[in-house]
Amino acid sequence: MPPASSACASAPGLPARSTAGGAEDLQEVLTDLQRSSIAARTKESLPSVERVACTVRNANWVLAYWTCDPAPDPIQPAFGYRLLTSGCPEYDD
Repeated sequence: MPPASSACASAPGLPARSTAGGAEDLQEVLTDLQRSSIAARTKESLPSVERVACTVRNANWVLAYWTCDPAPDPIQPAFGYRLLTSGCPEYDD
């Protein structure tokens, strides 16, 4: 396993819900798609901005899993997961 990079060391300090510089643009794209002539079923399946941001945080954890030793704990908002009161993980969006 490669040595921990600076990205690994800073991963736990990532902001929990950072969408700076992209959320407004993504919302504009989603709005344009909702107004377009695509099928209603397709429109219903479009993700929310929050779901996209959560998915990006999940992808960041996957990258950290394969590049950091030890891998960071995925159950934290910085990586898009949280625990339910039942103890089961779920997306943090």
